[in-house]
Amino acid sequence: MASKVRLTVLARRDLGDIGRFIGRDNRQRAASFIHEIHQKAGAYADHPDMGRDRADLAAGIRSFPHGDYAVFYRRFRTGIQIVRVISGYRDISPDMLATPPSRKR
Repeated sequence: MASKVRLTVLARRDLGDIGRFIGRDNRQRAASFIHEIHQKAGAYADHPDMGRDRADLAAGIRSFPHGDYAVFYRRFRTGIQIVRVISGYRDISPDMLATPPSRKR
């Protein structure tokens, strides 16, 4: 069974922002950059301990680099959940990785 990759709402927003930023100069590269992150995430979903332990930021958080970005994720039973994708040039703080409260339905 293939491992799954889920994305939080914030991670989806991050990827959209990154795609738009790169796309201002090169739309093709923007698409390939986002595709590469998804491919890499698939490998990490299969082997979630490959990522760097980031307990310094939040319990259960790991990360892997891609270009100038850090992809932060959590393990779950059948794969990983990407929490955020943040520029490595930023000072990353624990509050940036906090999961927003879910909406009641």
